[in-house]
Amino acid sequence: MESDEEVLCRYCFGDESDGPLISPCKCSGGQKYVHLDCLRRWQRMVLVSQPTHPAFYSDDKRHHVCNVCLAKYTCPPPSRAELMASFTGPEIAALIEKDRLIAASQGFSEMLEADRHLDENGIRFRRSPSSYDYWFHGVYLINEIIGDSGEMELQLPNTEFLNNFRRRLTPDPDDNSKLEMHFHGAIYVLLPRGSLEGVQNVATAFETLEAPATVHLQQKDSLHSCADDHVTAVCISRPLTRTNRLQAANEALEEARRDILALHPSIRQNILNDTIHVQHYAGGPCDDQSISACLVLGGALRGYTIYSSLKDALLHVYRLFATLTDPTHLRPGQGVRLTGLVSRSEINGELGMALKYDPKIGRWQVRLVNQPGGISVKPSNLEPLECEKASVYVFWGDAQWTRAQLLGEIAKGSWGLCRAMIDDFLVPPTMRWGQLQEQNRLAYAPVTEMSEDYIRNATEEMVSLRPNAVAAEEATQEGAP
Repeated sequence: MESDEEVLCRYCFGDESDGPLISPCKCSGGQKYVHLDCLRRWQRMVLVSQPTHPAFYSDDKRHHVCNVCLAKYTCPPPSRAELMASFTGPEIAALIEKDRLIAASQGFSEMLEADRHLDENGIRFRRSPSSYDYWFHGVYLINEIIGDSGEMELQLPNTEFLNNFRRRLTPDPDDNSKLEMHFHGAIYVLLPRGSLEGVQNVATAFETLEAPATVHLQQKDSLHSCADDHVTAVCISRPLTRTNRLQAANEALEEARRDILALHPSIRQNILNDTIHVQHYAGGPCDDQSISACLVLGGALRGYTIYSSLKDALLHVYRLFATLTDPTHLRPGQGVRLTGLVSRSEINGELGMALKYDPKIGRWQVRLVNQPGGISVKPSNLEPLECEKASVYVFWGDAQWTRAQLLGEIAKGSWGLCRAMIDDFLVPPTMRWGQLQEQNRLAYAPVTEMSEDYIRNATEEMVSLRPNAVAAEEATQEGAP
């Protein structure tokens, strides 16, 4: 090994006392050695200049190739999701799970609010509805995460699509009978499936393929990351207000009721039509003319159940209502306060949600805001709260991200995360964002190179944020399933 003066990291100029030094490329002399952490920081900086949306970022060769000697690094680069998680920290990354809330940060909302009302010349005006309206003071409930299988199916409806796809394919350097494509930093291999089903030589068969066609690709690296996991969430803070959208929403509701009554003639129509209250939400900018999900309050211990079908949601809530013989006229999903308990007087005054009524024992199952699990309570010990009467939330559209994309947005400081709790549904929708800010429950990424200027300058806000350790504790604590 060279003299001590030469064995220095070319990035930080530190020696082995700062960590092990490696030689990841063909550089020599003073450029030969680096700390692995320093190399990773360099690769992180590459991401800062790229958009977070997967449609606009590309595989930067600086992740794989030394920009000095142009040799390929001997140590495999981390995935995009791993690099993004290095900006947010593992505690924040672990919070991207079902039944978590994603809420717009104070700084992000203030920036959107200013931009919503100013034109390119800084003149105030009333902007027509845009995607900004979905993000401003937005509170989203993660309702689905679909794991990345490493496989893609592509539809090639005409010759133009087919030719564009053909131009992106190159021969597999290890097998000329195969074709591969570079896409979002990964290599995908064309499979003998779909319109190429059963062919022996994919490359030869593809030359004569005609549109329309369906092709399948598989990520070449069997150890593909979860970067392309599909995360879907619905906005619980934006009730529908536009007349034309409400008309379509009410028509869908009436159609679902008619279908249910036709299939189940024994159902009491007065409960289905008069007792069950439905509230429609602008769920997000993706496919906002269609119902993406429905949420039924009550029933489950966590306080809600999510359905993809409006009919299934209405049937579920009907069954909850059909058993009611409760003289206090509580309903599933109703906010309640405990009162008059003798054996457990210490929880009198606690708030919770009435989940479902058991007519056999004449008690309500209740989930309390500040207590784990559920308890059975007599109707006489429950005081109804004044809150929304809706038993079913119907979401029109949703928000969708890849996991790496969402991590990037969080790293920029746009969003905070926390576990969904009972009291998130006990206040009016328009107050949910403010309640999260007041309770200081949201965990945010630390300020890094990825942070937007409005986060860097919000010193007072960042000082008041809870430490990341709280996020880690919340991610693992026992709570609603």
